[in-house]
Order: sequence, then structure tokens, then C-alpha cells
Amino acid sequence: TDFTSFKDLPYCDEYLGTLQADERGHCEYQAALSMIPGGVTDNRLFIPTAVELLTEVQQCEASQANNYSCPDQYTILNGTDCLHGDYECRNRGNLTNQFFYVADVKNFKVRFTSSFERDGIRGNSLMLPAFVGICEGLMRKGHEVKTWSERKFTTKNAKCEDAELTLKKIPCEFGVNCAEMHKFDIMEDTGISIAGREWAHRVDRIKEELQNELAVQSENATELAMMLPQLRTRRLRHRHKVGKRGVGQTALQADADAEQELDPAGEWYSAKKEYSDNWGDVFTVGRLLQLAGADLDLDRNMDGWTTRQAGTALEVVAVYNNLYPILSTFGYTPVKYHYQVNELILPYVSRAQLAKVQPADYPKTRVSEVQYGVLIHFKVGGRFGFFSFVYLLLMLTAAFALTATATTVTDLFYLYISGQQANFFHLKYEVSPDFSDMWECGTCHFLNLKEHDTCRGVPKFMCPRTTPVCGAPRPVKQAE
Repeated sequence: TDFTSFKDLPYCDEYLGTLQADERGHCEYQAALSMIPGGVTDNRLFIPTAVELLTEVQQCEASQANNYSCPDQYTILNGTDCLHGDYECRNRGNLTNQFFYVADVKNFKVRFTSSFERDGIRGNSLMLPAFVGICEGLMRKGHEVKTWSERKFTTKNAKCEDAELTLKKIPCEFGVNCAEMHKFDIMEDTGISIAGREWAHRVDRIKEELQNELAVQSENATELAMMLPQLRTRRLRHRHKVGKRGVGQTALQADADAEQELDPAGEWYSAKKEYSDNWGDVFTVGRLLQLAGADLDLDRNMDGWTTRQAGTALEVVAVYNNLYPILSTFGYTPVKYHYQVNELILPYVSRAQLAKVQPADYPKTRVSEVQYGVLIHFKVGGRFGFFSFVYLLLMLTAAFALTATATTVTDLFYLYISGQQANFFHLKYEVSPDFSDMWECGTCHFLNLKEHDTCRGVPKFMCPRTTPVCGAPRPVKQAE
């Protein structure tokens, strides 16, 4: 492991640089097996950033003399040169370096691999291109110290929704071909080319049947030979490009808009950058903290402890999605995922356990470890969309109902509230006279007003302004 020297870490006593860091301390290196001896078996990972060794002396042992009752079994020896009151003391029980920082934690690498399944869609992250979601509101500006109140305010107000994230493609490890995003193809995604291939296959079957008949009925060979060229069809070309993270791993078609991989071997391999390899997506702890807007040395809890001293929790979500505006209407539903990182601020995140090495008089005297660190909680989220005819009917019904409601509300407003009630009424409605007071034409049976002496009737489906009226005179009896 290529650890950073203590001389280059501002929180170590051996630091020789110009950066200022409060409460420097003794540093020690710890590899993966030292920090996580039991390995990882679920979706949670605890990475220690600071460790305090506590020497405890047994003060009481249940017996008849004390009525088999003890107020406390062990008492912690007092410490000296402590960073915070009686906590995180450098010396305890005539022993030195009883508190130390785990050096170079920000450069520790964590690999994430996930899988998904919903109805007929299933797979894993190795089959897809990886993206990271960047929330500009969470990214730190400068090197200002954040108090506990400021951290709570940021957590409450600066969180980004999925639509507000800037998605950046995660580059591949040098020498590894990663999966790429399937590019929208109107022929493939709408099913047109599939129908074309099925039609071509059906024509090929007809050709084969005709050829078999040609072999049996040789007397009709000439006529069939003239028919065969007419039945020939050109197969639609089916483009299928393969991407891979490792040999033999199928992926999707390359996206023209995807970022190009970094070419030089020395460019992609950086402790500050994430990348994808054959087994998953790799982030450094420092990069996860950066994406969450957190910092081990600049953030404080309510007691003034730094995050390196008190610990924190990070939530890493692999968000899967297969819906895209407009394009999904035409059948474009490739699965895509991105990582979203948030800090779950807690005043303290720690775990306590017995030290691996115990004193010779154990259990009279014992040593325990209190480890403060970063708890990483990894989970899978997102949503998949599927076409539903029932849901389509529901949406159409709701749309028609809303349209009818809008029309009704508009009519009610202009008929009973607006100042132009009379104008709107006569534009919308045509009021007819009382038909019982009108006289009927004997020729066309059109009902006319009393003041008209001739029929004003016009045949159906004819324009009253351009079509001559009936003109029949009013019957004598009705005129009298």
C-alpha cells in the first residue's frame, strides 16, 4: 500500500508543511485487515479515523462480601495530555500514544457493486456505465470551518433532487473497457426494425418452401425461378456493439455524448478521482466526503470535536432509472445508474471493543479500544417505468375530466361574475322565440315570426345568407 508520509499529513505530529491544523496527534498506519478484521458481509462499512486505547482496572467482583452487587466492574485509569476533557488522551496508565489518528484515511478506496431486479428487468452494475451525481449546493467552497449549526442548516437546505444533480461519467481503469450507454435508435427502440426482421424471416420461409417445391416439381422449375427473385428481400442490418469491463462481459452501445476515457496510465490513477474496474466502481473516502460536502478536519460537532475525532455517517445510494423525457415515449428505456452521496450528520459515530493485545494480568486489567470513524451505508434506489394500458386509460380519463372542469369553471365565471355577462351569454347561446306564437309555412313547414308575411325558411345544411329563402306567402287563415 502506498501510504502518504506523516510529514505530509497536517493532523500528524510529524507534519512539516505550512498548513495549520488544530489538535495534531500521533498517527499510525492501518491496512484493510487491521481496520476491518471481520471483512464486510452487509451494506455497511465502518472506517476508523481515530482510536483511543482505554486501560481499565477491575474494581469489583461479585461475592458474598458485597452481597453479590457491584456498582461498576471496571474503572478507567485517568489520562493526561487529553484533547477534549477526559477524552482522547495521549497518555494513560503510564503508557504513551494511547490516542492516535489513522493516517491517510482519505485515500482509502472503497469499491461498490450492486444488482437490480424489477419484473422482467434484472442485471448488475458491471453491465452498465457508471455515473456520479454532483450536487453543487453541497460542494464546499474554500476552507472555512463549519460549526454544528451550519452543518445542520446545510443538510436541511442544500440537498439536491435527482433533476438538480449534474451527472458525470465515471472513467474506466486504465486498460479496462467499460460498458457504455445505449444510444437512441428510432428504428430499434420503436420496434420498426424488429418488425422488419420478422417480415424478412417470413419471406425466407416462403422462399425455402418454394425451393423445396421446385425440387419436386421439375416441370415448373422455369416459372418458379422467375418468381424467386421477386421474393428476395434485403435483411435489415442489426447493429450491435459490445462494451465490457472484463473479457466476455456484454454491455450497451456507446453513447456519443459520453466522456472519453483518460488515455495516459498516469492520468486516471489518482487518489482524488473515482474509476470503474472489472469488479465495480471505486471511490476514495476523501471523494465520498467531498461529494457529501463534508470534511474530516473542517467540520465540528456540538462539542467542538472535528469529524476526524468524532466520526460521521455517509449514505451512498446507487440510483437506477430507465425513464427519459420524450425518448421513453418511443420505447427508449435502457437502464442507467448514478451514485448519490449524502452525509447523515451525527454528533458521534464510534464503536468500542476489546484490544487484540491484553495485559498479562487480564482480566484484572484490560485494554479496550474506542474507534471513531466514518460509517458508510450503501443502498440501491431509483425507479423503473413500464407501459400500462390501465394507467393510460386512467390518465386519459383524468385529462378529459380536467378539461370539462376547466370549461365549466370558465362558463360559470363569465356568466355570473364577469362584467361582460350579457355579451358572453349571447356569444355562447342563441335564444329562440316561443314556437307556439309562430306561424307554419304550408310549403316547407318552417316556423316564422308573426311580423313576417313570407316564409323565411332555408333547407337543412344550407347557409341562410347565401341560400334563397322559401318565400311562400303566409296562409290566409293564419294572417287573419
